[in-house]
Amino acid sequence: MVKKLFSIGILIALLAFSLPIDAIKASTEGAKNGSAEAMLMAVKKEGELTESQKEEIEESGWNVQGNTLFLVKTLANETIFVNGQKVQTDENGKFEVDENLNEIKVKLPEGDETTVTKNSNGEFKFTQAVDWDSFNDQMDFAESQQAPEDEDTEQDSATFTTMVYGKKYKTGDWVHCNRFNGPSTDGYHYPKTNWRAIRNFSGSDCDKAFALRCLKDYTSETWCNGTGGAAACSGKLGHSKKYHKH
Repeated sequence: MVKKLFSIGILIALLAFSLPIDAIKASTEGAKNGSAEAMLMAVKKEGELTESQKEEIEESGWNVQGNTLFLVKTLANETIFVNGQKVQTDENGKFEVDENLNEIKVKLPEGDETTVTKNSNGEFKFTQAVDWDSFNDQMDFAESQQAPEDEDTEQDSATFTTMVYGKKYKTGDWVHCNRFNGPSTDGYHYPKTNWRAIRNFSGSDCDKAFALRCLKDYTSETWCNGTGGAAACSGKLGHSKKYHKH
């Protein structure tokens, strides 16, 4: 009997050593059955986009379903509130929820509270939806409050007026926001209603900072970090605050 127990003990020890460290950690910490993400959405009217335009937008990184376009970003290492308690998400946007609960209330620090129900897989998925038009309106407002840091920059209306769209930028140009410098960009600053603005946004500094850095400065009033000056999100990412293409 003693020998049998001893053998079982050895077997368990061997299994423990053969398991990946992450698997052991997960078993001791408990499963993280909650997840948090932000979804930027643009809803277009029927016939507003051609099929070729939709293809270009999709190739740039957006998800396209009919006339709805969306980008989903994980809220990694962010502070959220779950049932009134402050919770920190991990690098995958995951957090723990009491498995005995069937629904929870989740909110961003300055956002509105959302009721999240446990799905068929026993998970709670929180999605903060952000409207493309409102997102751009808030950025335009934040930009209108900014001024160039470089006093030697030539001061002309084309440089400083936020609403002067259609200008093509080149590397090193002063820019209010690097929201159109993604890999698929043509270098032009388009208004939110132009489909190319959506294409140029994907992979831009603003896109990358959307849920990784600037979220900590967002409030329910704005989805733009206007507190850091021009191209603040580029700086937070360690990128140049001047125009550049990825």
